[in-house]
Amino acid sequence: MNRLYANPLSAWMNLYQPSVKLIKTIHIGSKTKKIYSAPQTPLDRLAEYNPALAKDLIKLWERLNPFELSAKISQLLEKIWKTANLKPKTRILAKTKVDIVNEALVLSKKRSLTSNYG
Repeated sequence: MNRLYANPLSAWMNLYQPSVKLIKTIHIGSKTKKIYSAPQTPLDRLAEYNPALAKDLIKLWERLNPFELSAKISQLLEKIWKTANLKPKTRILAKTKVDIVNEALVLSKKRSLTSNYG
């Protein structure tokens, strides 16, 4: 996990993942309206605040490939899942076409059996 957070994930979150920041909250009666900034990466915010501080990070941003970084993160997450002996739930939730066809065949057989005797 340390390898994941130390390098690829922190780079991904700080250089490529935009987020919004709460600018202000307006109270209208009993309701609250929140106003957010436009989505920006932490690197963009730093470059606006102090371009001299962001110079090295911008060079890093130019060197890195976001697709390779994403693949490396996925690879490290798979290692973590294997170590924890768990599988991601996203694979369990999705039914395959074969499963859907098999369920439909079972239902059609049940209907044909009940219609013949009913």
